[in-house]
Amino acid sequence: MAGKPSYEELRQRIYILEQEAAVRERTEKLNGALLKISNAVHVSTTLDEFFKTVHFALMPVINTTNFFIALYDAASDSITFPYFVDAVDTWFPPVLEISKTASLTAEVIRTGRPLLITKEKALDRMASSLLTIPPCTPAEIWLGVPLQIKGKMIGVMTVQSYSDAACYDQIDLNLMVSVAELVALAIDNMTAEESLQASEGRFRAIVDLAVGGVVLGSQAGDIIEVNEYFCSLTGRTREELLGKHISCLNFSQESMENFPFRFDLLRKGEKVATERVLLRPDGSEISIEMRTKMMPDGTFQSIFFDVTERKLREKALDEAKERFRLAFLTSPDAININKMDGTYVDINLGFTEITGYSPEDVIGRSSLDIAIWDDAGDRHRFIQILQRDGYVRNLEFCFRMRDGSKKTGLMSANVIEVDGEQHILSITKDISLLKKTEKEKYELEVKYMQSQKMEAIGIMAGGIAHDFNNMLAIIIGNAEMARLTLPKESPESYCVNQIIVASQRVKELVKQILTFSRQTDQELIPLDLCQVVRESLQFLRSTIPTTVEIVQDFGENCGLILADATQIHQLLMNLCANAVHAMDEKGTLKVSGMLVELTGDDVVHQPDLYPGRYLKFSVTDTGIGIAREIQGKIFDPFFTTKGVHEGTGMGLSIVLGIVKSHDGVLRVNSAPGEGATFTIYFPVLQKEPLAEKEQIPVQLKRGKERILFVDDEELLATMGGRILENLGYTVTVVVRSHDALDTFRANPQAFDVVITDQSMPEMSGVELSMQLLRIRPDLPIILCTGYSKKITEEEAIRMGIKKYLTKPFNMKTLAQCVRDVLS
Repeated sequence: MAGKPSYEELRQRIYILEQEAAVRERTEKLNGALLKISNAVHVSTTLDEFFKTVHFALMPVINTTNFFIALYDAASDSITFPYFVDAVDTWFPPVLEISKTASLTAEVIRTGRPLLITKEKALDRMASSLLTIPPCTPAEIWLGVPLQIKGKMIGVMTVQSYSDAACYDQIDLNLMVSVAELVALAIDNMTAEESLQASEGRFRAIVDLAVGGVVLGSQAGDIIEVNEYFCSLTGRTREELLGKHISCLNFSQESMENFPFRFDLLRKGEKVATERVLLRPDGSEISIEMRTKMMPDGTFQSIFFDVTERKLREKALDEAKERFRLAFLTSPDAININKMDGTYVDINLGFTEITGYSPEDVIGRSSLDIAIWDDAGDRHRFIQILQRDGYVRNLEFCFRMRDGSKKTGLMSANVIEVDGEQHILSITKDISLLKKTEKEKYELEVKYMQSQKMEAIGIMAGGIAHDFNNMLAIIIGNAEMARLTLPKESPESYCVNQIIVASQRVKELVKQILTFSRQTDQELIPLDLCQVVRESLQFLRSTIPTTVEIVQDFGENCGLILADATQIHQLLMNLCANAVHAMDEKGTLKVSGMLVELTGDDVVHQPDLYPGRYLKFSVTDTGIGIAREIQGKIFDPFFTTKGVHEGTGMGLSIVLGIVKSHDGVLRVNSAPGEGATFTIYFPVLQKEPLAEKEQIPVQLKRGKERILFVDDEELLATMGGRILENLGYTVTVVVRSHDALDTFRANPQAFDVVITDQSMPEMSGVELSMQLLRIRPDLPIILCTGYSKKITEEEAIRMGIKKYLTKPFNMKTLAQCVRDVLS
C-alpha cells in the first residue's frame, strides 16, 4: 500500500493544479476575447467601434493600459494611428516615410515579424541605426505584432508598459499574434466594405446576413422575401417584387447572355456568383454582384452587392494603365522595366533614341551584359539604395551608349509588381547637355571672378604706385642734389649714383606693375631677358619657401630679344609657381639662359624652329615629374592636377600664349620621379645689348623766374623747392591747394610758372589749374602725378595745362620742363 504523499509532494501537486487552472482560465478568457472580437466583426459599424471592442476584449487577458493600432499605407510609405490609448503620450501624429525611421513600429512593418523588446535594447538599436529616430517616450517594454493579409502588411497592433519591464512575456506575444490574424482580417473586410458601399451607408442585418441586398426565393425561382436595401438597390417596392419570378429584374441583354441564371448548378448545391448590369425603372444602370446558394429546404438565398463604384475604379484603373502605356511609349526619357537580377523585360522608344539600343539588343539580357554602366560602382550604389528604400530618386551617373560614347543620366526607380513578381521600373533623363552648360557657366564665372580680381589689383596697384612714385621722387631729387655737392670721383658720389640707378630701376618696376594690372596690349621692345629674369627672381625669392633652393645660370651675353617685360615676368612667375608645387615646396629650382646657334641639322625634326640665333631659357625643378600620358594636356585651359582651391589650371596655358606671342617655341622634358624642364627658345635680335651707362651729371638749364610749387606731400614739396632754388628760381612752396589759390589770387602777376600735384585733398591739381586759368588765362602750368586714372596727358593739354610730368622725375627733367613752358 502506497504511503501518503509528503507535504512537498502535495505542495507540488497543488502548484501544478493552480498552473493548469491558470492556463484554463487564461484560455477561457482568450476564447472569450476572440468570441467578442469575432462578433464585433459583424456588428461594428465603424473601425473605431471595432478597435474599441478589441481593446476592451483584450483587457482580461493582457495589460492594455497603453494600446494602439497603427495602419500602414504602402503607397505613401506612411502610418496613421486611428486608435490609441496611452498614459504618457497624448498625441500620435501620422508618420511619413516610415521606412526611413528607426521606430519599433517601423521595424515590425519592415520585417513582418512580431517584436517583444525592452527599453534598454530598443534604445541600443536606435542609437546604432542610421535612420531617423522619431520623437516619442520610450516604454520599459514594448510588444507589437504585424497585421497582415496574404503577406501584405496593413498595420501593427501594440501594447506597452512605461513602468514594468516584465509586464509581457512570450505567452503574451503568442496571444497577440493569435488575435492579430482575426483583427487584420476584420480590418481588411471592413475597409473593403466601407469603400465599396460608401455612398449607400452600412449594410443592415437580416436573418444573420449582414451585407448587401438580400432576397429569398422559392425552388421555382419566385421571390419570397427581400430587405429594404434590395428594394433600394433595384428601384422597386417590396410589393412590386414579392411573388414575382427572379427574372422580373431587368438585367441588360449582354449580361444575361454572358451570365444566364444557373439553377442547374444551384440544385447541385453549388454556390453561384455572377456580375450583371441591372436596368432600374428610372432608366439608370448599376453594376451588381450576385451571390446565390440553394438552401436545404429547396429555397434559394441571394445577396446583391452594388459594385458600380468598384467597376468604375476598375475602368479607371484600366484607363490609367492605358495612360501609362502611352506615357511609356511616347516619353522622351529612357524608361525600362527590369527583373530584380537586372534582366531587361521592356524598354521604350526614348531608351532606344538616347542609348542606341533596340528592344532586340537588350530584352532578355542584363545591364551588365550590355555594359551600360560606365562605372560598376554606380550600379552597386543603385542596387543598395533600392534594396534599402524600395526606390531611388535622382541618382546621377555616367552611362555608355551602344556606339561607345558616354552620357550623363539622372535616374529614378521604383520596385513594382508585375504578374506577382517584383520588377524595377526605371526612368532616366539625359542631362548631358545640362551638365555641359553648367560646366561652361562655371568656367565663365571663373573667368569673370578672375577679371574682377585683376580689376581690384589694378585699383590697388594705382594707389600703391602713386605713393611709391612720390617717395621715389623724394629719393631721386635729394640724391641728385647731394651729388651736385660732391666731387665727381669721390666714394660718396659713387654711392649716390648707385642710389639714383636703383631708384630708376624701381621706377620701371612700378610701371611694369601698372601695365600688368591694367592688362594692356603688350609693348614689345628690345630687352635683355636675363637681366629682367634676375630682377624678377629677387622679388620672387620672398614668395618662395626657403626650403626651395634657387640656382641661376646665365651666360655672359644672352643677347637682346623683342619682348614685353611685364609678360616675361608673368611667364617666369607661373613657371616657378608650378615648379614649387611639383616639388612640394622642397628641392632645387634652376633658372638658366644662354645664347645658342641652331643649324639646319638641329631643327630638321622640329618644324616650328628655324636655323638661327636663339636665347635658350630654361626652368628646371626636382619635383615629381609629369606622366607622359598627360603631357599633351598640361597646356589646355583649366586642366590641372592640383586639388580643389589650389589652382585654376590656367598657369601653363598663359605661359604658352605668352611664348607664342613672342614668336618663341616651348619644349617640355619630364618623366615621373625625374622632375621637369620647361625650355623656351626666343629669337634673338641682331643688335647686341648696350652696356648700362653710369649716371653722369649734365649741365642743367637754369633761370630766374618766379615759381609757385604746390604738393600735399611736404617732403616732396620741400625737395622740389630746393631743386628749383638751386637752379636759380624764386620758389614759393605751398602744401594745401586752397592756400595756393589764395596766394595766387592775392597777386596773380607774382608768379611766372605754377607746378602742382594732381592728387591732393580738398582740391585736385586739375581743379586748382582751372581756377588759376580763370584768373590768368596765359599762366604756364605744369601738372605732376605719381599715378592718375582720372586724367591723361592729352586731356590735360586740352584743358590749357602746358606740361604733364610723371613722378618720379629727376633734376634734368624738371629743369627742362620749366624752360619748355617758359619758352
